[in-house]
Amino acid sequence: MSPPARTRATREADGRTRGEDSQGTPPSNTVPSNSNLDVFKPLRWGVDSLYLSYPGQIQSYRDNLLQRLKDKAQSPSPFEQASAQFAWRDHIFEVKDKGAPLFPYILVDNAFRIHVSRSSGRVPLAYVKVSSDYLAHASPKSADDALKPLVRYLGQYDEVEPDTNVSRIDLFVDFVSPVDMESWDRHAWVTRARSVHAYSIDGHFSGWSVGLGGVISARLYDKTLEIQKSGKTYLHDLWTQAGWDGISGLSPVRWTPS
Repeated sequence: MSPPARTRATREADGRTRGEDSQGTPPSNTVPSNSNLDVFKPLRWGVDSLYLSYPGQIQSYRDNLLQRLKDKAQSPSPFEQASAQFAWRDHIFEVKDKGAPLFPYILVDNAFRIHVSRSSGRVPLAYVKVSSDYLAHASPKSADDALKPLVRYLGQYDEVEPDTNVSRIDLFVDFVSPVDMESWDRHAWVTRARSVHAYSIDGHFSGWSVGLGGVISARLYDKTLEIQKSGKTYLHDLWTQAGWDGISGLSPVRWTPS
Protein backbone atom coordinates (compact mmCIF):
# COMPACT_ATOMS: atom_id res chain seq x y z
CA MET A 1 0.00 0.00 0.00
CA SER A 2 1.35 3.40 -0.91
CA PRO A 3 1.82 5.90 1.91
CA PRO A 4 -0.73 8.70 2.00
CA ALA A 5 0.22 11.72 -0.09
CA ARG A 6 1.40 14.70 1.91
CA THR A 7 -0.43 17.94 1.33
CA ARG A 8 1.91 20.81 0.45
CA ALA A 9 1.10 24.49 0.62
CA THR A 10 1.02 26.25 -2.71
CA ARG A 11 4.09 28.39 -3.22
CA GLU A 12 4.13 31.77 -4.90
CA ALA A 13 6.60 32.69 -7.62
CA ASP A 14 9.05 34.12 -5.08
CA GLY A 15 9.01 30.95 -2.96
CA ARG A 16 6.54 32.08 -0.33
CA THR A 17 3.67 29.92 0.83
CA ARG A 18 0.32 31.57 1.15
CA GLY A 19 0.04 33.56 4.36
CA GLU A 20 3.74 34.36 4.55
CA ASP A 21 5.16 37.83 4.08
CA SER A 22 8.05 38.67 1.77
CA GLN A 23 10.59 37.46 4.34
CA GLY A 24 8.99 34.02 4.53
CA THR A 25 7.56 34.47 8.03
CA PRO A 26 3.82 34.42 8.79
CA PRO A 27 2.64 37.83 10.10
CA SER A 28 2.17 37.89 13.88
CA ASN A 29 2.28 40.32 16.79
CA THR A 30 6.08 40.00 16.84
CA VAL A 31 6.63 39.83 13.07
CA PRO A 32 4.39 42.45 11.47
CA SER A 33 3.62 42.49 7.77
CA ASN A 34 5.70 44.87 5.68
CA SER A 35 2.49 46.38 4.38
CA ASN A 36 2.27 48.33 7.67
CA LEU A 37 4.65 50.85 6.12
CA ASP A 38 1.80 51.87 3.81
CA VAL A 39 -0.10 53.31 6.79
CA PHE A 40 2.73 54.09 9.22
CA LYS A 41 5.96 55.90 8.34
CA PRO A 42 8.10 56.74 11.40
CA LEU A 43 10.08 59.98 11.22
CA ARG A 44 11.65 60.45 14.65
CA TRP A 45 11.55 58.67 18.01
CA GLY A 46 13.24 59.03 21.37
CA VAL A 47 12.78 60.76 24.72
CA ASP A 48 10.13 63.49 24.88
CA SER A 49 10.29 64.42 28.58
CA LEU A 50 13.07 63.77 31.07
CA TYR A 51 13.21 64.69 34.75
CA LEU A 52 16.38 63.93 36.74
CA SER A 53 17.11 64.38 40.44
CA TYR A 54 20.34 64.43 42.41
CA PRO A 55 20.55 63.88 46.20
CA GLY A 56 22.85 65.98 48.33
CA GLN A 57 23.16 69.18 50.35
CA ILE A 58 23.99 72.64 49.07
CA GLN A 59 27.24 74.30 50.10
CA SER A 60 26.66 77.34 52.32
CA TYR A 61 28.47 79.81 50.07
CA ARG A 62 26.54 78.56 47.00
CA ASP A 63 23.38 79.00 49.04
CA ASN A 64 24.41 82.59 49.80
CA LEU A 65 25.23 83.24 46.14
CA LEU A 66 21.87 81.99 44.91
CA GLN A 67 20.05 83.98 47.60
CA ARG A 68 21.81 87.19 46.49
CA LEU A 69 20.84 86.50 42.88
CA LYS A 70 17.25 85.77 43.91
CA ASP A 71 17.17 89.08 45.79
CA LYS A 72 18.27 90.83 42.58
CA ALA A 73 15.48 89.08 40.67
CA GLN A 74 13.01 90.47 43.23
CA SER A 75 14.35 94.01 42.93
CA PRO A 76 12.07 96.71 41.45
CA SER A 77 15.04 97.85 39.34
CA PRO A 78 15.05 96.33 35.80
CA PHE A 79 18.86 96.59 35.81
CA GLU A 80 19.09 94.53 39.01
CA GLN A 81 16.61 91.99 37.63
CA ALA A 82 18.65 91.59 34.45
CA SER A 83 21.78 90.83 36.50
CA ALA A 84 20.10 87.91 38.31
CA GLN A 85 22.08 85.39 36.28
CA PHE A 86 24.09 82.35 37.29
CA ALA A 87 26.82 81.49 34.78
CA TRP A 88 28.15 77.96 34.52
CA ARG A 89 30.48 76.96 31.67
CA ASP A 90 28.46 77.46 28.47
CA HIS A 91 25.17 77.97 30.35
CA ILE A 92 23.77 81.26 31.63
CA PHE A 93 20.85 80.58 33.94
CA GLU A 94 18.16 83.08 34.85
CA VAL A 95 17.56 82.98 38.59
CA LYS A 96 13.82 83.26 39.19
CA ASP A 97 12.38 85.67 41.75
CA LYS A 98 10.23 82.91 43.23
CA GLY A 99 10.99 79.33 44.17
CA ALA A 100 8.77 76.27 44.57
CA PRO A 101 7.68 74.25 47.63
CA LEU A 102 10.86 72.80 49.25
CA PHE A 103 12.99 74.35 46.47
CA PRO A 104 13.79 78.03 47.19
CA TYR A 105 15.85 78.52 44.01
CA ILE A 106 14.94 77.96 40.36
CA LEU A 107 17.54 78.29 37.59
CA VAL A 108 16.38 78.32 33.96
CA ASP A 109 17.97 78.40 30.52
CA ASN A 110 16.95 76.89 27.18
CA ALA A 111 18.32 73.46 28.15
CA PHE A 112 17.42 72.93 31.83
CA ARG A 113 15.02 74.06 34.50
CA ILE A 114 16.73 73.32 37.83
CA HIS A 115 15.03 73.41 41.23
CA VAL A 116 17.62 73.70 44.01
CA SER A 117 16.87 72.90 47.66
CA ARG A 118 18.50 73.69 51.01
CA SER A 119 17.32 70.51 52.71
CA SER A 120 19.51 67.52 53.47
CA GLY A 121 17.93 64.11 52.91
CA ARG A 122 14.29 65.22 52.73
CA VAL A 123 14.33 66.28 49.08
CA PRO A 124 16.95 66.14 46.32
CA LEU A 125 19.57 68.87 46.12
CA ALA A 126 18.57 69.39 42.48
CA TYR A 127 15.44 68.41 40.56
CA VAL A 128 15.87 69.04 36.84
CA LYS A 129 13.52 69.17 33.88
CA VAL A 130 15.46 68.69 30.63
CA SER A 131 13.88 70.68 27.82
CA SER A 132 12.49 68.94 24.74
CA ASP A 133 14.51 71.39 22.60
CA TYR A 134 17.71 70.06 24.18
CA LEU A 135 16.60 66.44 23.76
CA ALA A 136 15.96 67.08 20.05
CA HIS A 137 19.73 67.12 19.48
CA ALA A 138 21.26 65.52 22.58
CA SER A 139 20.86 62.19 24.36
CA PRO A 140 19.66 61.74 27.96
CA LYS A 141 23.21 60.66 28.87
CA SER A 142 24.55 63.92 27.43
CA ALA A 143 22.12 65.81 29.65
CA ASP A 144 23.28 63.87 32.72
CA ASP A 145 26.93 64.39 31.80
CA ALA A 146 26.32 68.14 31.54
CA LEU A 147 24.42 68.34 34.84
CA LYS A 148 26.67 66.31 37.13
CA PRO A 149 29.55 68.84 37.27
CA LEU A 150 27.05 71.62 38.05
CA VAL A 151 25.46 69.57 40.84
CA ARG A 152 28.90 68.83 42.27
CA TYR A 153 29.68 72.58 42.13
CA LEU A 154 26.53 73.37 44.10
CA GLY A 155 26.75 70.53 46.61
CA GLN A 156 29.06 68.99 49.15
CA TYR A 157 30.47 66.06 47.22
CA ASP A 158 34.26 66.37 47.52
CA GLU A 159 35.44 63.92 44.85
CA VAL A 160 32.34 61.70 44.92
CA GLU A 161 30.27 61.60 41.75
CA PRO A 162 26.64 62.69 42.33
CA ASP A 163 24.08 59.91 41.98
CA THR A 164 21.48 60.29 39.24
CA ASN A 165 17.84 59.32 39.70
CA VAL A 166 15.38 59.28 36.82
CA SER A 167 12.23 60.79 38.27
CA ARG A 168 10.26 60.63 35.04
CA ILE A 169 10.88 59.73 31.41
CA ASP A 170 8.38 59.90 28.53
CA LEU A 171 9.04 58.40 25.10
CA PHE A 172 7.68 59.51 21.72
CA VAL A 173 7.48 58.62 18.06
CA ASP A 174 6.62 61.09 15.28
CA PHE A 175 5.07 59.51 12.20
CA VAL A 176 2.88 60.20 9.19
CA SER A 177 -0.08 58.10 8.12
CA PRO A 178 -2.94 58.40 5.61
CA VAL A 179 -5.31 57.08 8.29
CA ASP A 180 -7.65 59.77 9.60
CA MET A 181 -7.49 59.83 13.42
CA GLU A 182 -10.91 61.45 13.55
CA SER A 183 -12.48 58.44 11.82
CA TRP A 184 -12.06 56.34 14.97
CA ASP A 185 -14.46 56.28 17.87
CA ARG A 186 -13.68 55.59 21.52
CA HIS A 187 -14.34 51.88 21.09
CA ALA A 188 -11.43 51.62 18.65
CA TRP A 189 -9.01 51.84 21.58
CA VAL A 190 -8.17 48.53 23.25
CA THR A 191 -7.38 49.66 26.76
CA ARG A 192 -8.24 49.20 30.42
CA ALA A 193 -8.10 52.94 30.94
CA ARG A 194 -11.36 54.54 32.01
CA SER A 195 -10.71 57.86 30.26
CA VAL A 196 -10.51 58.19 26.47
CA HIS A 197 -10.91 61.72 25.13
CA ALA A 198 -10.88 63.35 21.69
CA TYR A 199 -9.74 66.95 21.18
CA SER A 200 -9.99 69.73 18.60
CA ILE A 201 -8.44 73.17 18.10
CA ASP A 202 -10.38 75.89 16.25
CA GLY A 203 -12.63 73.26 14.72
CA HIS A 204 -9.74 71.03 13.58
CA PHE A 205 -9.44 67.57 15.11
CA SER A 206 -6.16 67.51 17.06
CA GLY A 207 -5.88 64.07 18.66
CA TRP A 208 -6.63 61.64 21.46
CA SER A 209 -5.65 61.05 25.06
CA VAL A 210 -5.97 57.69 26.78
CA GLY A 211 -5.76 57.13 30.53
CA LEU A 212 -4.73 60.65 31.59
CA GLY A 213 -4.49 60.81 35.36
CA GLY A 214 -3.80 57.09 35.65
CA VAL A 215 -0.63 55.10 36.17
CA ILE A 216 -0.22 54.57 32.42
CA SER A 217 -1.37 57.12 29.86
CA ALA A 218 -0.72 58.12 26.27
CA ARG A 219 -1.45 60.90 23.81
CA LEU A 220 -1.76 60.81 20.03
CA TYR A 221 -1.95 64.25 18.48
CA ASP A 222 -1.29 66.36 15.40
CA LYS A 223 2.14 67.82 16.11
CA THR A 224 1.88 70.47 13.39
CA LEU A 225 -1.07 72.06 15.18
CA GLU A 226 0.85 72.02 18.46
CA ILE A 227 3.84 73.72 16.76
CA GLN A 228 1.64 76.67 15.81
CA LYS A 229 1.41 77.39 19.54
CA SER A 230 4.83 76.20 20.77
CA GLY A 231 6.84 77.69 17.89
CA LYS A 232 9.10 74.62 17.66
CA THR A 233 9.49 74.98 13.89
CA TYR A 234 12.90 73.32 14.00
CA LEU A 235 10.99 70.03 13.95
CA HIS A 236 10.01 70.70 10.33
CA ASP A 237 13.67 70.42 9.29
CA LEU A 238 14.19 67.28 11.36
CA TRP A 239 11.11 65.65 9.80
CA THR A 240 12.25 66.64 6.32
CA GLN A 241 15.63 65.04 6.93
CA ALA A 242 13.76 61.86 7.96
CA GLY A 243 11.75 61.72 4.73
CA TRP A 244 8.72 63.99 5.21
CA ASP A 245 7.99 65.88 2.01
CA GLY A 246 5.92 68.55 3.74
CA ILE A 247 3.42 68.80 0.88
CA SER A 248 1.66 65.44 0.78
CA GLY A 249 -1.10 66.61 3.08
CA LEU A 250 0.01 64.17 5.77
CA SER A 251 0.72 65.98 9.03
CA PRO A 252 3.26 64.40 11.40
CA VAL A 253 1.56 62.88 14.42
CA ARG A 254 3.17 62.30 17.83
CA TRP A 255 2.51 59.27 20.03
CA THR A 256 3.66 59.69 23.63
CA PRO A 257 3.08 56.83 26.06
CA SER A 258 3.98 57.53 29.67
